[in-house]
Amino acid sequence: DCLNVQGILHSTYNKDHIIVRPSGQGSSPPSINFFFVNNWKFTEGNLSNTMNGNVWEVDNRLIYVGIPEQSNPSGLRDGWLESWKKDDKYNWIYSDFEDLDGVDGQGINSQPESIFANHRFNKIANVYQDPSYGIQYKSEEDFEEKAIVASAYHRQFTLNEYNFDINGDGNPDDLNGDGKIEHFARVYMFFATTNLDLGIMNFIERNH
Repeated sequence: DCLNVQGILHSTYNKDHIIVRPSGQGSSPPSINFFFVNNWKFTEGNLSNTMNGNVWEVDNRLIYVGIPEQSNPSGLRDGWLESWKKDDKYNWIYSDFEDLDGVDGQGINSQPESIFANHRFNKIANVYQDPSYGIQYKSEEDFEEKAIVASAYHRQFTLNEYNFDINGDGNPDDLNGDGKIEHFARVYMFFATTNLDLGIMNFIERNH
């Protein structure tokens, strides 16, 4: 009924499920595997690739760096995500990205998720419906142009925590949230670019 009010006639025969994800997922070696949707502000900081001579050994066009909060309260393989996304927001130890106000998410959520490994929406009667945000797009290209603001490479690095005092308190930082300062800490990091030529999207269409 909601779609009918908007003049969109549909049935199970003209409804497709769309999955969008970066083309670098599953590649070898891995490349772009996440993307950001509006709205974000990007500012090069003191850990950015260009400030450090690309010590991270990733594509030097991925100039923006983010280190999520990543303690693992649940003990699960991806339990660090609980800390990163706690309280309906992204929490960072360090970040060159700032999450700005944008479109509200589904339900009562003024800070919906906006960093994705993949995103799903529906194509109904050739109209692309994003139920997460309540937005329509004319085409896949329209989604890329209006929604995607950056693409990113995400992986674990082994870092010497004794070399990091990001908060400037004179003490090394516990980057991986395990309660210890270590020479060889496994730390999740994001490297992002607003050069979208690096983040070609794949659109996978599945009929309901």
